[in-house]
Amino acid sequence: MFPGNSYGHLHVTPEGTLKIQGVQREDAGFLVCSALSVAGSTTVRAFLQVTSVDDVPPPIVQIGPANQTLPLQSVATLPCQAIGTPQPKIKWYKNGSPLISQGPRIKVMDPGTLHIDDLQLTDSGLYTCTASSESGETSWSASLTVEKTAAPNLHRMPDPSTYPSAPPQPHILNTTQSSVTISWHEATKSKPGASPLIGYTIEYFSSDLQTGWVVAANRVTADTITIGDLKPDTSYVFLVRAENSHGLSVPSPVSDVARTLGADRRAVPQHELDEARARLGTKVVELRDVQPISSTSVRLIWDILVGEAYVEGFYIRFRDLSGGSQQYNMVTVLNA
Repeated sequence: MFPGNSYGHLHVTPEGTLKIQGVQREDAGFLVCSALSVAGSTTVRAFLQVTSVDDVPPPIVQIGPANQTLPLQSVATLPCQAIGTPQPKIKWYKNGSPLISQGPRIKVMDPGTLHIDDLQLTDSGLYTCTASSESGETSWSASLTVEKTAAPNLHRMPDPSTYPSAPPQPHILNTTQSSVTISWHEATKSKPGASPLIGYTIEYFSSDLQTGWVVAANRVTADTITIGDLKPDTSYVFLVRAENSHGLSVPSPVSDVARTLGADRRAVPQHELDEARARLGTKVVELRDVQPISSTSVRLIWDILVGEAYVEGFYIRFRDLSGGSQQYNMVTVLNA
């Protein structure tokens, strides 16, 4: 494709900018831009990933409300902080019905916290915050009980600063037809908050099933878990929250997409995976020689030290030292 020309729904401006009208899934892939002159040439590439609204996870409630028992005429604060693409909108419900603002006494503050002044007995109920966007909606509920007197069982929601810090992004270790194994091993332990860590809560979302965020397990004490009862040939993403006696942390970053195996795919036995990780966890390859073969190419010679049976390919990173650039390029070599 050349500047100033159109190719179906693709158009290259005279300045060299590529514009794609009505992007389709088929447009996904590597796009390569080459600049040529009498002095030489240069090439850069970028990967275009095309997703639909159905592929984007629904909003994630980072901090939701917690159960509270408060005295008459006091103040209640119920937080609701959510993230998502696009940015979700927050709505509050009481006992399943939309909450009606009552002047300055009941108001929703940015970014979504519900604030109730001068609590009345009629304010008792189940409060639900719903974060919604084009990608779906996610809800979080908590009960508010208003007591006439300062009874000993009063309980105010802990400050979120007392919660644990978020775990790291979970990584996919293995998939079978009906399960995915993930791990969120922490190189440096996250802060447990104001009380000892109780465990972790794991949630998943499937763009194929469109069921919203589902809690798969809670109070898991290890940092690795196998989530079972999943559908074959189905995509899933996962997140993890840490929990102490004060509450749940904000979630970890969402994992990469894991796809369970189809009915005709053989699952890799766990002992084979363990052996492969042990072999590939050490120094596997050693670069033995670099030989220039032309003005624009070199030959690399390397030795595989261990685990040759588990090596399917290599990533080779390189950069141009003459121009002072710190940016690396990468090529993939398979079956070498």
